[in-house]
Amino acid sequence: MRGLRAALAAPALLPAILGGCRSIENTRGIPPLYEVYEDATFVRPFYSIRRLGDERTAAVLWPIFEDKASPARRRTWLIPFFAYSRHPYFEDPKAGWDRDWMIFPFFYAGSDPGEGSYFAFFPIAGRIKTFFGQDRFEFAFFPLYLRTQDRTKESIFFLWPLINTVRGAGRSGWHVLPFYGRYRAQTPEGVPKYDRMAILWPFYISQRNNLDTTNPVTTTFFFPFYGRMDSREFTKTTILWPFVTFEEERDPQVRRARGILAPFSLARGSELAQVDIWPFFGVKSKEESPTIAGLTGRRSVYRQYAIWPIQRYVRFEDARYRQHWFWFLPLFWYSDREVRETEEREEVSWTVWPLLRYEREDRERRWYAIAPLWFRKRTFERHWERFWHIFRYRGDGEGSAWEILWGTLFWRSEPEVAEVSILGGLFSRTRTAERIRYSLFWIPWSVARAPESATGG
Repeated sequence: MRGLRAALAAPALLPAILGGCRSIENTRGIPPLYEVYEDATFVRPFYSIRRLGDERTAAVLWPIFEDKASPARRRTWLIPFFAYSRHPYFEDPKAGWDRDWMIFPFFYAGSDPGEGSYFAFFPIAGRIKTFFGQDRFEFAFFPLYLRTQDRTKESIFFLWPLINTVRGAGRSGWHVLPFYGRYRAQTPEGVPKYDRMAILWPFYISQRNNLDTTNPVTTTFFFPFYGRMDSREFTKTTILWPFVTFEEERDPQVRRARGILAPFSLARGSELAQVDIWPFFGVKSKEESPTIAGLTGRRSVYRQYAIWPIQRYVRFEDARYRQHWFWFLPLFWYSDREVRETEEREEVSWTVWPLLRYEREDRERRWYAIAPLWFRKRTFERHWERFWHIFRYRGDGEGSAWEILWGTLFWRSEPEVAEVSILGGLFSRTRTAERIRYSLFWIPWSVARAPESATGG
């Protein structure tokens, strides 16, 4: 009989248990598996749903599947197989919908009021719009035939990429790799923009670029023996590529030597000093006065590494913000960012991998243990990091809270509230100005505070 009564009582206690476990974000549930936020519900790792205004985002095994929808637009993906998007044509709701979908890597389709519908079955045949930076992308038995269009520029390939012709938008040319190719372009006024030629590519290359500017650039390359690039602002000379390249910048004055096969970079100038012997050691210091948004200010950059990528330090500073990065992989990462442009704000974070991460943003401080990730992304944190955060702390100048083992033990202290709970109600005590609330075995009761106690007397 006792067993029967216990079995009947368990369902009655279940809602209290599910709603009782607390977190430092003031969520409830059974962390990390089930958790209810103000704007979202998570059943980790399988499902989540989030609402922000009129936008709803549902996810299954995020990031494998996500569906984000609002009256104005929709985006759905199932990695790596399917993607769908819908938004107003040219962001004008009255113009109709622009829709695109794909079943990777074979099917691509969509429609919009301006260009109508399109469909492609790769690699057999089809037409795709806004693909790989081109307005149109048409093919038949790829790579036998491919046609791309960017505004009025048309490029046609046969046996891609071996045979190509280009025309339109002031451009013309063709190539038959590797034997010969030449391309030219001019402005609408007929002023030449570039002239590029290759014979037995890549063994001989000749180019003249930026011809319609005050800084035209001429390039000649006899691969791999000798190459030279000349302009009013710089000269680059390559000898026995990829062994060494010499560079000279004229304003400000900088001389540089680089190597690719044996990676090194040596530079010296009025605003730059650099010594890199990759991957063993490197240091770079640069001072400049750029003009950004019409304002000219001083900018300084310092970068140092040893046994790349094991140890690295970067310092960046200008009138808008200051930032430091330091890491010693895989044990330690540090970041410090101070924003000065609109308001004074400082963000600091460091990680002792994989045990501990600390974050501070102005007065708010957060501690996490365990912390195996080196990056921060709120969506990833909400979906996955809760599984390994066995301790979390959050505090500012007015209060603080911490939890152990996903809310098994929870403590919070604020000016108006003090709270401690075990298993969300196995035992809990919450003190406010008027009452003290208790629970024991998830059965709640409360008592009024004495007047002198309520006023702190």
